[in-house]
Amino acid sequence: MTTGSATAQETPQDQSSSNITCELRFVWGSTSPSQFEAILEIDQGSLGVVRNLSLQPDSIGRAVASSPTKLEFRPYSSSTFGGYDLRITAPPSARISIQATNIEGETTSHNAIVSELLNGTWVRPLGNSGGRVAFERQMYDRLQVDLGNEQTILSPGESFTTAVKGSLTGLEPGTYWLETQFAGAKPLDSRRVSVDESGSFPAEFIPMIAPETAGPHLLEFTLSPSRFLPSVIAPPEEITRRLDIVVVDRSQKLAEIGNWIPLAEIDAYQASQPGSLAWLTPEQIRNTWPIQTVTDVTHRLTVASLGSNNPLAGSFVTPTVHGQVNKRNVRTTPGPQTDGIAIRCLSMTPGSHLTIPIDNLAPGQPHRLVVDIPIDEPMRLALLLDRNGTHNGTSAQTAIELLPQDCRNDGSLASHDLIFWPETSSTELTIANAHSQWNSSVKTIHVEQAELIAPDVAASVVGQASTPGSTNAAGTREQESQKGRHGSIYLNQPILADSFGVRRTVDPATGRRYESWQTWYTAAKRLHQLMGWKQADTLYITVGSNGGAICINPALSATLRFDSGPFFSDGRSPQAKDIVELLLLLADSNDRRVILMLNLDSPIESLESVSLA
Repeated sequence: MTTGSATAQETPQDQSSSNITCELRFVWGSTSPSQFEAILEIDQGSLGVVRNLSLQPDSIGRAVASSPTKLEFRPYSSSTFGGYDLRITAPPSARISIQATNIEGETTSHNAIVSELLNGTWVRPLGNSGGRVAFERQMYDRLQVDLGNEQTILSPGESFTTAVKGSLTGLEPGTYWLETQFAGAKPLDSRRVSVDESGSFPAEFIPMIAPETAGPHLLEFTLSPSRFLPSVIAPPEEITRRLDIVVVDRSQKLAEIGNWIPLAEIDAYQASQPGSLAWLTPEQIRNTWPIQTVTDVTHRLTVASLGSNNPLAGSFVTPTVHGQVNKRNVRTTPGPQTDGIAIRCLSMTPGSHLTIPIDNLAPGQPHRLVVDIPIDEPMRLALLLDRNGTHNGTSAQTAIELLPQDCRNDGSLASHDLIFWPETSSTELTIANAHSQWNSSVKTIHVEQAELIAPDVAASVVGQASTPGSTNAAGTREQESQKGRHGSIYLNQPILADSFGVRRTVDPATGRRYESWQTWYTAAKRLHQLMGWKQADTLYITVGSNGGAICINPALSATLRFDSGPFFSDGRSPQAKDIVELLLLLADSNDRRVILMLNLDSPIESLESVSLA
């Protein structure tokens, strides 16, 4: 895989014409959504589009090359950001003219010399509305890396040769050290390279071996001055390029969810009462309590005596209530020889919600909430897990809504399972009434942690479920597949990070979060854990929708809507990743099937170019 604008054999400077070849990032933005159209023209050399950086589906096909020296960017739907990565072949003295017009008809013109754009960031105002237009050269074009593979997906222990070359790096001429290592590990290779007057050096070929450990890894290439003594006056001038790779073991199965270990039982009504600590009770302690009539005094004594034994209540803040909540009794369905009994529940008026802190979770491990709700009257309940610890309200985009028909029936109560993977040891659960007219009720919330079992023993373990109706996933799936039956999970959008609670990777320079192989590999593992527990051996997934895609298909000209990796400032992921290939490899190793679907709801650039010509 070549991750720069030129292959390892190309040179950044054409000796016959004194041209240089490089990639420049051309972007524009404003504080409020707006529409722009622009014309870029170079007086010598050529201009070309490498990739579209805009996220709007209708931005596809809006860049038109009217000549080798002229690009026209047609307007599309309003946005606060847009841009393109451009490939430029021209003399350093070539002049680029920019003419941009906003939706109000205001035109702004600027000129830039190519040599001015090679280092640093070139920024100019765009009209009088606070907009900006900018050029910036990316790290992946300065230090170009070629793994020799189409994608950065490797096998454990795989041997490969990496070609690294400098292209107009901006460094002073001289001798430098090129050091290669996996992040956090010992250097793999160190060698001297000679940087010429243009700041470039020819390709260096470095033999490497992929890590034996499956998962995401980060390769680092650092170019620093060759000095006997470190500088005490100023830090050495150096550049660092990173490369995001993932190692997939095709022969290794992923660990599966075996059993659920009870952590706590939350009484919703008790949690809504101020000053109470008994609303959260570890299951292990609760099952040993004697049955007795509890008065106010004994209630306080019981809470005090359990305070030191309750690891889930020691560091908690008090649950918060917004709106009006009440107690109501729900009578269970009578049996053949027994009368129904009254069960206390929490009733919430429209718009009210209860926020409950949950502590002592295992970060990164699968957990489950089992929510018991009465279904004797219409209701609409919403659940929201806030991983940041701050509640900002519920909405259709952030909350999971529970309706009676969504839950399995057990007399007058129904239970709903919500599997989640906490990022930290604590989180907040918000239970809200999402209906505008009716009250909604909830009885109990069970908190459980999964016990992960090795694949070789998954089929032989007979799971003991903590809630009625649960079975061991691995053993049941094997039995069903032998009968020719298949269960499936359907994902109509490839938003795996949000669906499985995976936090995106922080860019070291900007602090923004983007998708990396760490993001996708973690999400894919969690997806397979969910499939194993749900006894599903087939995944139906839409790999392209709303202009974005998680597959590599040049015909789609997909935006970066689902994979924002090319925005990393250290150049670790200059091209869109083939997430579909990762899903297929993991599916093969775990005996599952993947059915790919494509939603053609956005323009196809090859057709757009015909219609715009």
